[in-house]
Amino acid sequence: MEQMDSRRMCPHCRAFITNKDRTCPYCNEPVGARAIDRRTPAAILGGMIPHARFTTVVILLINFGLFLATVLYSMGAGNGDALWNIDVGTLVAFGAKYNAGWRAANGGAW
Repeated sequence: MEQMDSRRMCPHCRAFITNKDRTCPYCNEPVGARAIDRRTPAAILGGMIPHARFTTVVILLINFGLFLATVLYSMGAGNGDALWNIDVGTLVAFGAKYNAGWRAANGGAW
């Protein structure tokens, strides 16, 4: 197993110092904690997503919201099995590429 390097760079004078130094021995400037040491990732969904950040949670919420919107739109269009099988019309209405539609719009040419 590889051992992690116990050095880092002073943000003030760029000299290499140890991870344990709180004051740079070369420039005597105080050195804060490393960014990786300040992070406190939270477990999401009972640990299925162990290190989720704000951006990850927002992307997951947007994806779930769009899925829910397509299911509700498809059910409103009369598709009773929309949770497992969203119809092509709903997908096209939400922006999916539909090759037959592209061919018709371009006069049948690619």
